[in-house]
Amino acid sequence: MKKAIDAFLDEHIVGKRLPIVVSLDLDNTLVIRDKGSNYINKKVKAIIKSLVSDKLIILLPNTGRDLLGFSAFSRSFLNLRNAVLYSGGLIVHNSKKYINKNSIIDRVALRHLLKGVESGQLPFVDLSYPKGRIVYYNDHALDYRDLFFAQNPRDWFKGGQLPPIRNIRRLSDKGLREVLRVEFPVIRSWVGHRLLFERLTAKTEHNISQLGRLLGVRGNDIFRNYSLKRKVFFSDKYDKHDLIFARLSKLTTFVNKGIGLKEWLARAKISSSNHIILHIGDTDAGLINDTLIKQDVPDALLIMVGKKCSLNNPQVDLYLHEDAEMALVSFFDELYKKINQRK
Repeated sequence: MKKAIDAFLDEHIVGKRLPIVVSLDLDNTLVIRDKGSNYINKKVKAIIKSLVSDKLIILLPNTGRDLLGFSAFSRSFLNLRNAVLYSGGLIVHNSKKYINKNSIIDRVALRHLLKGVESGQLPFVDLSYPKGRIVYYNDHALDYRDLFFAQNPRDWFKGGQLPPIRNIRRLSDKGLREVLRVEFPVIRSWVGHRLLFERLTAKTEHNISQLGRLLGVRGNDIFRNYSLKRKVFFSDKYDKHDLIFARLSKLTTFVNKGIGLKEWLARAKISSSNHIILHIGDTDAGLINDTLIKQDVPDALLIMVGKKCSLNNPQVDLYLHEDAEMALVSFFDELYKKINQRK
């Protein structure tokens, strides 16, 4: 692995005195979630802090996390003022937030989901928008109240303070503006849920049409621009063979990490002619596809770590097909040495 890293850095870093932007996936890449909600290897953490404090790199978290998850990460690591969040749906540049309007869930689709809560077809929905989160639930959901916000580790919530939780009878239009993501539980034993549960579990491509059937939506137009995929949740009380979470968001043709990175670079007035742009991710399929970076930032250098990514993808510039934590230790250790050689 060291030889591959050295060869990559010698070709793209050594001898080039351009500033470096490191666009970096968080969960299961930099952050090893099996070891903690914001666990980062100590050596990697120390090297990145040195690189950032010495202004040798610009660190740009490029993640599926929302502001809640980003804030939790920043509290435990570095107080960062830049990020690409919601897999490109929200840009943070110099602490100012910019929404990709193409990522917003439209009112018609949102209304159908909320009607599903009103009618009892869905127990509750968790709406995520730039200013926070809110859960709307019905009376049936009270048996599942311990699942509210269970899609995230509890220590992400500062001081243990949860976002607002409201009965669907108290629905307010204020919470429906600029919603970027909707998540809800799919319960195998509930009427109408079984087929959707099975499709989400099998990771099929036709989940969204099954959601339409569950909600009684006629035609394919309302949800045609959306994807529905399985989302992890954190609770030992529920058997994951009986209950899972689903995440509704815009298709990657409308919003993805590459679109987000391109927008952030534009706001920062950074291009591949005046900076070296690296992106480090861990997967090229599933809920979040890091190789989409190349579609919008073709000059970015793409590094894939861990064993979830497919090999021989022509868009990938460097594979570190090892344990993600150890791969990043090796990569950042060598990067630090090579950057210092340029001085």
